[in-house]
Amino acid sequence: MTSKAITTANLFRDTGFNAYGMPGRVKLLAYKAFIRSQMEYGLAIAPPDKAVMAILDKAQRKILGMMETQRGTFSGKALLVMTSLAPIPGFKS
Repeated sequence: MTSKAITTANLFRDTGFNAYGMPGRVKLLAYKAFIRSQMEYGLAIAPPDKAVMAILDKAQRKILGMMETQRGTFSGKALLVMTSLAPIPGFKS
């Protein structure tokens, strides 16, 4: 799920999915509709596993950092606040 979401984010990055391209609202709509839905696919029927949720959270931080053109380590909670997103369902940080 995460590799497919990262591949999709890379495709969007080529069309302005970064801090210098699309407006913030458009990036959030694209993220929610195409990228995050790929990461959440099947989570409703799977039991919450801390290791899986950690992998999904790491991928989400990477993609949000790409969206905001952040390099290196950046607080995942800060990115969620900047983008007004909720954590991935079932993940307790």
